[in-house]
Amino acid sequence: MLGFIDDGQTITRFIAAKPRMHHAVRLTFRPVPTNDHNAESAKAIRCLERGDKEGFDKEVFDIIGNRLISWEFIEASGKPVPRVPGPTPEVIAKTVRPLQNRIVDIVYAQNDGGDEDPFDTEAESTSAKSKSEANLGNSKGD
Repeated sequence: MLGFIDDGQTITRFIAAKPRMHHAVRLTFRPVPTNDHNAESAKAIRCLERGDKEGFDKEVFDIIGNRLISWEFIEASGKPVPRVPGPTPEVIAKTVRPLQNRIVDIVYAQNDGGDEDPFDTEAESTSAKSKSEANLGNSKGD
């Protein structure tokens, strides 16, 4: 259910490719309820207060690394990119900044719902069904 974080819930989100920057990425992660987010963020915030940007990044990447279950880099053809290392804090720190920013916004800050996944046929059929159901009450014959 959108808008509610259940214990043990996992979410999959898609990040579209950015030409000449990074492949598309599909993330599967455990969302962070607000009370946990505040507790996990305390160390990172203290780093910012001290002016320690590297320490802040490390704390945020540690949080994300603990929340990410998996990630899959996707080629334009829709096939997975082979041999991508797992989403550890050290590997996340090596991604390009635009991709880091999207991952942080989706997994950590939770203010970005990701992009439409053009390779997810289940999401397309669910989206079409939802639109169809939403339009049922809007027909002229009612």
